[in-house]
Amino acid sequence: MLSFEGRYPGAKVIHLSTNYRSRAAILSVAGALIAKNRSRREKMITPAREGGERPAMSVYADQEAEAQEVAAAVAREIRSGIAPTEIAVFYRVNAQSRAIEDALRMLRIPYVLRGALSFYERAAVRDAVSYLKWFLHPDDAVSLKRLLKFPRRGVGEVTLEKARAAARREGVPPSGALARIPNLAPLFSFRSLWLAELPQMSPAEALHSVLKGAGYLDALEASAREPGEGREGAGREEDLEHVRELLRVAEAFTGAGEEGLLEFLEKVTLAAEEAGGEESEAVRLMTLHNAKGLEFDVVFLVGLEDGLLPHSRSVDSPHEIEEERRLFYVGLTRARERVFLSLVRRRNMFGSYRDAAPSRFLYDLPAALVRRTDGVLSESPPPGRGSFGGTVPGHRVTAHGEPRYEEESPSARPRKVRHPVFGEGKVESVQGEGEDRKIIARFPVYGLKKILVRAVAMEFLE
Repeated sequence: MLSFEGRYPGAKVIHLSTNYRSRAAILSVAGALIAKNRSRREKMITPAREGGERPAMSVYADQEAEAQEVAAAVAREIRSGIAPTEIAVFYRVNAQSRAIEDALRMLRIPYVLRGALSFYERAAVRDAVSYLKWFLHPDDAVSLKRLLKFPRRGVGEVTLEKARAAARREGVPPSGALARIPNLAPLFSFRSLWLAELPQMSPAEALHSVLKGAGYLDALEASAREPGEGREGAGREEDLEHVRELLRVAEAFTGAGEEGLLEFLEKVTLAAEEAGGEESEAVRLMTLHNAKGLEFDVVFLVGLEDGLLPHSRSVDSPHEIEEERRLFYVGLTRARERVFLSLVRRRNMFGSYRDAAPSRFLYDLPAALVRRTDGVLSESPPPGRGSFGGTVPGHRVTAHGEPRYEEESPSARPRKVRHPVFGEGKVESVQGEGEDRKIIARFPVYGLKKILVRAVAMEFLE
């Protein structure tokens, strides 16, 4: 599109500059966000629908808390009269749907996924569960069939049928004959070791041990590094994310041994059976890519953290970063009435919690245009306290929302600041002058931060 006029001299460009979908409050934030992209055609969007609520942003402890609060907020929207089909939850990668699905299911809110299967119905999740079922019950023919598909073990249907026939003649369980197949003997040997250790293992440890010891995880990681598309190429990277998410689910179960493992399997099986809902009465869940061209009254954008949005694969490419910002813009502009943004302070990654960094795109949003909330998405800030981006007496900001120091003397400095992500903090010192001015401020939870003033739309409170 950017080269269209160069390729076709004399072509007339007609700007469709009126937006009939989103409220002005939403378009203001979306416009400020996309304005940071350099590879774009400049144009002014005029909202046909004025007013509206400022997008709200909340920070939660972890992804489970985020999912529970989003589900509770969805329930409130439905009780207020919004049809479930007019509510959507957007995320960057499919693996993020699991926590949202579980939270909605707990509140008995029906949902459907657009462009993807429910988390517990996805191929990699079913693979992992089949491995676990077969290790517990080696005569489970259905699980064995799935286990033999990936990685390939050189055992075909003819070999399996011969083993089953031998088991019938000998009057032994099928697994007795299967254990004599050379390519399966190592798997049975490892199973014996695994069973001996099982009484001391938690469900998460048992699942990881099965997938690692049986070679599934290593094969998946190797396949994810290969070029190409689909499940046999780079598409395995998403499968790997799903398996890691399943391991995080298992970590929530505190039992040990076979009893704890059976409890976990029961939960996974029930979740798969209960997943989804009737299309005509269900909340929509989807990735930002699948949201293009759609519109809803209420939109939730979750997981707004670096590594997710922008995705970790994009951070080394300025072009890809702009594409990721454009995805965020798409998510914002799917909403007609309300948008809720959320992120977490820490995220469970690869079996352990790690501090999550707020998405760099959040710094593109003018503070005055976004409403900061904590914990409960639908609550307005208490009177007199302002909000994320709100203006109350004592703030010193420019007309464009950019912070400015107005010192009465060379030693004067603000004592408190409200940051768009970290919240309110105490300013401990100021360094530099003019464009290079930095503040060092201490924030609850986040601790001491050094911030370049011109890079962030902050408010100075005192």
